[in-house]
Amino acid sequence: MTGPLIFKMELFKFFRDKRYLLAIGILAILNTSVTLFYSIFLTTSRHLAFDSVLVRFSSIIGIVTALLIFANMIFTFLFPFHILSIDYKNNVMAMMIASGVNRTRLFFAKIGAVILLSLGLFLAISVGPFIIVLIQTIIGGQINEFFSGFLEFFRFLKLDINIIQIMFSALLAVFNSVVVITAATILMKGKNTAIIVSMGFGMLSSFLSNFFNQFAFSTEVTLESMAMVQAVSSVISIAVFCFVGLLALQKQNL
Repeated sequence: MTGPLIFKMELFKFFRDKRYLLAIGILAILNTSVTLFYSIFLTTSRHLAFDSVLVRFSSIIGIVTALLIFANMIFTFLFPFHILSIDYKNNVMAMMIASGVNRTRLFFAKIGAVILLSLGLFLAISVGPFIIVLIQTIIGGQINEFFSGFLEFFRFLKLDINIIQIMFSALLAVFNSVVVITAATILMKGKNTAIIVSMGFGMLSSFLSNFFNQFAFSTEVTLESMAMVQAVSSVISIAVFCFVGLLALQKQNL
């Protein structure tokens, strides 16, 4: 089986998971509803009496918002582990390997699926609030200030470091996190203990990154060189945990 087919198979398995799709839909609706409430409240608050229903209701929405933020964080954190453990929990990993699926291709297909599905999750739960905020900004006549703020921020960054380097380092950090989670999940065969193992791997990866950073600070390198050092440490971490995950999958008795 080719790599693209394995990748499509990984995506297809998730889209049959109705419980998680329903949870994503509920989070998206709640995020949009809360953002819409605050948009209306901020627009009309100066015209409302202190004891109005909307003002009283805002305190309840504040509690709901705090809980919703917490729920979004937990769900987003656990989401990659769920994607990677589907095959183990459904007892289909052994069947896939027995049917001739290449383990190396499967490993990288899982990484690609996690990245793509996590991006889809982020868009699903944030696109509604973003559109509401954008519309509110346009209606309020603050769209020019909105984009000017972004431009000023980028200009400020360019004084110290190239924005392309920042984006590249961020992408490497995200990829490193996904590889760490993948390696931990494979080692634990999809068990919940993979979360603890991934945290340990994350601490090890952070230690490696801090070691390189301390070395860079001691040599008084420039900010551009510092970004390069961080990128190199991320690449080394990715290579190490790719090797660990691949070795575990190759040796795994399914």
